[in-house]
Parts: sequence; structure tokens; C-alpha cells
Amino acid sequence: MLDKLEQIEHTYDELTARLADPDVLANPAQFRDTSRALAELNPVVELFHRYKRTRDELDQTRELLSELDRDDDLFEVATEEKGVLQAALDALEENQGSQREAQRRTRDPRRDRRRRGDPVRGGTLPHV
Repeated sequence: MLDKLEQIEHTYDELTARLADPDVLANPAQFRDTSRALAELNPVVELFHRYKRTRDELDQTRELLSELDRDDDLFEVATEEKGVLQAALDALEENQGSQREAQRRTRDPRRDRRRRGDPVRGGTLPHV
């Protein structure tokens, strides 16, 4: 799963760089398509960044715990922090999976209408 998320993050970075390209800025259709692709990936990438930060903090806390004596006052605080970070990491892992699944299932009714060849009028949505 992490490999797939790294790949999504890389694609997101490429799209972000593409938005700075003057050729893309000069072409409204290309700019629109790139912006839409970025908007689709943004929630997943933000969640992945939070996951990586939490994982790094958890690793640092574990390292700190390995260096402390059990009698040290900081040991108890670090142990509590480790539990909180582990719970947060577990929640983020669960949220990543469900968010990616929801993103796959989410459909834009206007896009579906265009695929069928139905005309799309401003301010109207198809009845689903």
C-alpha cells in the first residue's frame, strides 16, 4: 500500500510542477484537466503526509524510549505519547484505505452524462 501511495504522491508532485509550466497556463483545457487531477489526488496526498509525519514522530518516540531509564520521569510521558501516536497511526491507516475506496466509487454525475452523450445544461444535474 505504501508503494502505491508513494506513486500517487509522485504523480501529485508532477502535476503541481506542470501547473507552473507556461504552456499549461496558456492552454485553458490543459490547465483545467491538470487542476482537476490535482484536486482528486489532494485528499489522499494530504492524508499520506499526515501518516508519514505521525510515523516519524512515533519512530522518534520509540528511539527516545530506548534511551531512557524506566525510572526517568520522561519515560512515562514518552510511553503515553507512544500510545497516542500509535492509535493515531492506526486511525490514519484505516482512513487511508477507506478514503481511497470512496474516491474510487465517487462519480461525477456530469461526467457520466457526458459519456452517455446527454447534453449538460448549466445548473442542472441528472437525477440518479
